[in-house]
Amino acid sequence: MKKILLAVILICVGVSLALAASDEGQLASQMSRLEEVVYGQARLGGLDARLGAVEKDLFGRELPGSLAERSNALANFIEQGSGDQPSLLFKLGVIEWAAASKGGDRLAPLTKRVPELEASLEGEAMSEKPLAMRVERLLSKVVSEPLAVQSATLPTDTVVRAELLQDLKPATTKKGDVIQAVLTHDVVIEPNLLVAPRGSLLQGVVTKVKKPGIFGQPSEIRFNVDKLLPLGPDPIPLAQGEASKKAAQFEFSYASAAGASILGAAVLGPVGLVGGLFVRGNAKTIPAGTVFYAQTVQEQSVQAYVVPASLNSMLQTKFIDESAGNAGKSPAVKSGDAPKKPASKNADREVDSL
Repeated sequence: MKKILLAVILICVGVSLALAASDEGQLASQMSRLEEVVYGQARLGGLDARLGAVEKDLFGRELPGSLAERSNALANFIEQGSGDQPSLLFKLGVIEWAAASKGGDRLAPLTKRVPELEASLEGEAMSEKPLAMRVERLLSKVVSEPLAVQSATLPTDTVVRAELLQDLKPATTKKGDVIQAVLTHDVVIEPNLLVAPRGSLLQGVVTKVKKPGIFGQPSEIRFNVDKLLPLGPDPIPLAQGEASKKAAQFEFSYASAAGASILGAAVLGPVGLVGGLFVRGNAKTIPAGTVFYAQTVQEQSVQAYVVPASLNSMLQTKFIDESAGNAGKSPAVKSGDAPKKPASKNADREVDSL
């Protein structure tokens, strides 16, 4: 009996130690993620000291509670929000949208984004103040009404327009490379619910790379852009489909008819089946700024900023301004628009939606 009790005690102790190690590992992972958001990279040192440093930079002091309580509270404050109070990242996204014609650099950490906004709006950075206080002050400068947040449903097949942030080169791009892109237009649930402002990040991955063959065989890059990072905390799944293919066909045809240059302007995806984006041809580089379309794959509950009437004119949702005769300005490309046959004879490059 004593041996059984001893075995049970040892098992319990082992389980407790394993759970403690697991909890510490989760805390360390969460801490690293928060540091990347705030500073751009994870820092070294004990969790308590690292957590305290983030709290001081955000609030000017350390918060009470256990490590787990403080870390979770910090994650909610920065990323998730609570109740009717949106997250710090949500507020910062609204500020960047309201303060400029295009969103700020969403890849940059808070310690860079906030000073850049201050320099733009106030002429200098207020580096001696806690970051959270500085964000609230900036918000009051660009939004006169209280920040209103509303839960809403983003429909399936909502089309988004984006542009690549990096060059894609068959010679150097590898399978598994991360693709980064940004929205060129706001994602809005009509009439005034801003889900993702222009400049919001899209992420994906390269799925196949084929280098040019020795007998003139064309190179090939395939990649998927599968999620959009909106104002709210939950990524929005994306894919290529009929709606995004029609939008790409429309812009491809419009740009060709207007005599616009396709390379670096538009459009990935006038031909093909549902799946991913397929770049094939003799071009040595698909440059940053090249445009493509994607669409939502399902209805999704989202957090949206209720844009007040005073800021409605800032919403940009139309992909092509046909009335102005300029494909470089923006117009609504509806998923039901009948595509036109592409007129381009671009021999250097062929791009399909697969």
